[in-house]
Amino acid sequence: MAPTIPVFTFDTGFTEPNLRSGSPADWTQYVVTTDAAAPASALSLYHGQAVMQIVGGTGLQSNRRDFFQLPGTTPFPYWQMRSRWASPPPTDGIMEHGYAMNLHLGADGRFRSIVLWHFIPGILIAGIWDWPPDASSMGVTQTTIRDQDVVSASARASNVVTATVPTGAASRWRVGDLIVMDVATASFDGVFLVTSVADTQIQWSQVGANESGGAGTVTIAGQSTGGVVAGRNFLATDASRTNGIVTTVGLPLNNPFQVGDWITVDGADPTYDMVRTRVTNVNPFTGQISWSQQGVADDTNAGQTIPGKVTPYYVNARLLPGGILQAKTAPDYGVPTNLGGAANPDIEADSPWESPNCTTWDFNKIAGGAAAAAQAGVPCLLYAHGSFNSPAIYDNVTAIKQVA
Repeated sequence: MAPTIPVFTFDTGFTEPNLRSGSPADWTQYVVTTDAAAPASALSLYHGQAVMQIVGGTGLQSNRRDFFQLPGTTPFPYWQMRSRWASPPPTDGIMEHGYAMNLHLGADGRFRSIVLWHFIPGILIAGIWDWPPDASSMGVTQTTIRDQDVVSASARASNVVTATVPTGAASRWRVGDLIVMDVATASFDGVFLVTSVADTQIQWSQVGANESGGAGTVTIAGQSTGGVVAGRNFLATDASRTNGIVTTVGLPLNNPFQVGDWITVDGADPTYDMVRTRVTNVNPFTGQISWSQQGVADDTNAGQTIPGKVTPYYVNARLLPGGILQAKTAPDYGVPTNLGGAANPDIEADSPWESPNCTTWDFNKIAGGAAAAAQAGVPCLLYAHGSFNSPAIYDNVTAIKQVA
C-alpha cells in the first residue's frame, strides 16, 4: 500500500548558498570515512558551481566520503533540496554524490543522516548512513530506488508472463515500467516492459514455452514511458551497429536524450556494452538515438539494449514527516537557468511530485528509518568514491525547510 504523503509548507525565504561570491570556508566539512590512498576531499566554487574532488591523491579510486554542510543552515527536521548534478566522464571507477537531508549527532555518539545518493551511472539510492566522529567505521542501511516486490508465483502462457505479487500492485506499478525479473526458472529472467497491472498481478510479453517460473523478485529498473525518472534507463527493443555507429530501434519517443549527452549502454549482446559514450544523433521524429562505438564489427541484431542518461540532470528531494523521502528528476536541456548570476530557478519549476518522474521511499519499512528521518539536522551535499580526475559538480543549489 502506498504511503500517505503529508502536506505542509516550506520556508521559501530561506537564504540559498551563494556559489558565485561565497567562500568554501563557509561550508562545514564532515569526514564520513577516510582513505590513505586519497587523504582529503575538498570543495571549491567555480562559476556558480560547487565542485568536489579528491586532493592530495594520485587519481586512484578512493573510499573517501565527505559531507559539506550548506552554509548558514541550522538543525531542522525536514528539508527540501534541489540542484543540478553533473560531472566529467570518470576515468577510474565509481563516483558517488548526493544529498544528506538531516545530518545530526545521535544519542549513541554517531553521526547519522538520511541520504540520497547517485551510485553508478544513472541510479539513485536512499538510505541511512552513520559513523563515529573519528570516521573509523561506517554503517549503511539502504533502500533501492527500484521498487521491488516479492513474486510468489509466475507463469508464461501464450507469450505473456504473469507475476503474482502482494496486494496493492496497482499503486506500486505502472504500465510502461521497465522491470528486472529474477525467479527460480532462469528462462523467465531478464528486462521487460510492464503491459498490464492488476491488484495482485503484473504482466509483460516474453516469447517462450508455456510453463511456471516459480517464485523470486521483480524490480523496477526505470520508467520507459510517461516521463523521466531518476533511474534514467530506457529500453530499446533492438540496436544495430554499422561503420562504428550504433543506432537504437524501438526506443520510446518521449525519452530525455539529446546530442552530447553522456550515456551508459547495457545490451543483451555484450559487444554493445559501453561504460560511457556520448549521443551523436537524435531523430526527433522517431526518438531513436545514435552513438559511436569504434573498433567492433558491424552487427544488426543487438537484442534488448538499455541506454541510460548519466549526467547532467536536476534532482529535487524532500524529507517529510512520517519517515517519507521523495525524489524527482528533470532532464537538463542544456539551457543555463542562472545566466548572469540570476536567482536559482523556482524549486517547484519541474514536474509534479506525483508524476512518473518522482519516486517515494517509506523509511518506516527499514530499521531505524522513521526515527532517523524525524531528527533535526543540517542539509549537506556529499562526495564519495571519487578521484583527482573525476569531480562531482553541483549548481543551482537550493535548500528550504518546513515551517508548518
